[in-house]
Amino acid sequence: MDGEEQAGETAPIGKPVTQLEAHMNSLRAQLLAIEKEARLTAEFVDGEAHAQAWLAVRHIEDARMRLGKVIQYAVGGGVSCWDSGRKPGDDGR
Repeated sequence: MDGEEQAGETAPIGKPVTQLEAHMNSLRAQLLAIEKEARLTAEFVDGEAHAQAWLAVRHIEDARMRLGKVIQYAVGGGVSCWDSGRKPGDDGR
């Protein structure tokens, strides 16, 4: 897939690109909720548990970013929406 595909064409997993973007954004929203819970956990524990909770938060942040990269390369042609002038979730219409 070269990033030039329009709505209705399929991504490698067989979903139209716009559905792929919506699915990735849904997963990112779920991860954000999990991240908030992990941050709360980190506030209520200390020592090694605190360190591990914060490490989990960082990994969750990374997972959210990586799903954003899926959108960037599947929908945005490899260009970040921030660099292209598109707003997140904007399909360019």
